[in-house]
Amino acid sequence: MSDGPGVSGNVRVFNPDGIHDSEGRQVNVRSDRPTAPDENMTSAELAEYQQQFTEWSRIRILTDGLRQYDRGGRQAFEDLDFPTLITYAHEELADIVNYCAMLSIKLQRLKEAI
Repeated sequence: MSDGPGVSGNVRVFNPDGIHDSEGRQVNVRSDRPTAPDENMTSAELAEYQQQFTEWSRIRILTDGLRQYDRGGRQAFEDLDFPTLITYAHEELADIVNYCAMLSIKLQRLKEAI
C-alpha cells in the first residue's frame, strides 16, 4: 500500500533544491555552511556569523532532519517516552564531549606546529 505522494515509510521525501533561508533566498544545503570571519572581527561580524550558523542549523532541520525525523505532521522526538529521550540526549552530550576532545587534540597539535 502506498503512503501517498512524497511519503516513504514514516518519512516524507522532498527536493533539497527547494529550501529557502529566512529571507526567501534559495540555498544549496551542501555548500551553505557559514564561513568564519577574518581575525580582528567586530562584534557585528561575530553576530553576523552567529546568525548565519543559526540559519545553517535551521536548514539542517529542513533537510537532514526532515529525512530522519519528520513523521508527516509530527517529529520523531514527540513520540519518544521521557526515558528514551533522556537516553538519546545523554548520548548526544557524550558525542559533543568526544568532539570537544578531538578538537582539543587538533588545536594542541596546531599550537605546537606554529
